[in-house]
Amino acid sequence: MISNSSIYYCLIVINPENQICQDIKAIKRSFKLKHGKYGGSESTAHITLNREFLDGKELKKFINRLKEELSTYYTFDLHLNNYDFFFESNTFFISIEESSHLANLQRLIATQLKMIKPISYLGRYRFSPHMTIGRTLSHRQFSEAYYEFERQVYSKKFRVNDIAVLYSQIGDSRYESLYLPLKNEDWAVVY
Repeated sequence: MISNSSIYYCLIVINPENQICQDIKAIKRSFKLKHGKYGGSESTAHITLNREFLDGKELKKFINRLKEELSTYYTFDLHLNNYDFFFESNTFFISIEESSHLANLQRLIATQLKMIKPISYLGRYRFSPHMTIGRTLSHRQFSEAYYEFERQVYSKKFRVNDIAVLYSQIGDSRYESLYLPLKNEDWAVVY
């Protein structure tokens, strides 16, 4: 239950289908066994759309507004396409092919957050769609990841049917999840 007087850290994410989650988990497990524990090694596969600190009242309002907006936003496909690297943060990840649907969804979420909280504690989120495998790796781990994955191919497609709002009360490491569905395409039989 969301308490109006509490402060929450809120992540808005897309979770890929189960098979992709299992693939990512296996990649992370294998890398961890070879190269040691690292940032992100235990996280579940996801694509972060935005994040913010919200009080309980703001969180409830955000969820209600987002439910309403998403009820008219159609499901869409995302293509995961190969490994890539953020050199400035020693992060390696799976790239997401450019998608106007994804960019528009992220803008919709950012707009709703800005309407609820005009001034962010975290600054505006710079959206760079990807699915993290490892972040803040040591220089050795990052070099090994680059050598091991830069020429490997990873290509999968999945349907985005919903988004998840993950929220955790400040001081609590457990997240609650709320899944908000996107609109399914309307089907019509034409004679």
